[in-house]
Parts: sequence; C-alpha cells; structure tokens
Amino acid sequence: MAIAKQKARRKEGGLRWWARAWSKLLGMTVGYGYRPWLGGFWILGLWLVGVGLFTYGPSHSHVMLGLKGGQEPKFSPWIFVLDSLLPIVNLRQRDFWIPNGARPWGWLYLDFVLFAAIARWALAAAVVAALTGLIRKD
Repeated sequence: MAIAKQKARRKEGGLRWWARAWSKLLGMTVGYGYRPWLGGFWILGLWLVGVGLFTYGPSHSHVMLGLKGGQEPKFSPWIFVLDSLLPIVNLRQRDFWIPNGARPWGWLYLDFVLFAAIARWALAAAVVAALTGLIRKD
C-alpha cells in the first residue's frame, strides 16, 4: 500500500525530471525505503552477469591488461567483478587489472566496469538512504 502511494506520487506530476528519476531508482532498488534488502539482489545479479562475462565472454582471456608489468596476482573474475561492484571495499584486483578497450570486445568489458562503478555508488546511496530513514515514507 505504501509503495503504491509512492508510485502514485511520482506519476501525479509536480516533480522535476531528476526527482522523478530518483524516485524511480529508489522504487526499483530499495522499494522506496520499505525494502532495502533489494539492493543486495541487484548487487548479486550484477555480480553474476559480470562473472559470466569475464569467465565465459568473448575473448575473455585476452582482454585483461595487467598494470604492474607481470607482477600482478592471478586474475580472478569472481573477485574482480566483486571489487568493481562494492563501494569502499578494496579487494585489490582493480589495482592490478583493467580491461583493454583496444582488444576485440574490450569495449564490452570496459563498459561493464564503468557501469559497475556507477551502479555501486547509486545502489550504496539508495541503501544508505533507506536504512537511515532519509527516504520519506509518508
């Protein structure tokens, strides 16, 4: 009922475009503050997509570029994608590896990493806002 009220509030109008976009993002990611656990499902889904891409994607074995001239730890798709999705936490894979956009299909991997960087902060902001009560539930 409360979520339906928030959806109706957004559709009524009177909100600026950025407020409608933020409202839609909050609805999809944390259920307007009533379902903050949804953020975890988004991270899990993005992590599974990323692991699939970096493990089984086209040219996956030749697209990663080591940044330390052979002194890198072994590349782990599981940890690299998690490192790309978690804000604040540093699992040190991104310190050593980056997708090479010049390689065939490298743009796809680079775009995923850039999308993950935006998604991690947007999801973190939405979850923190939901947990701390910054999202109005009236």
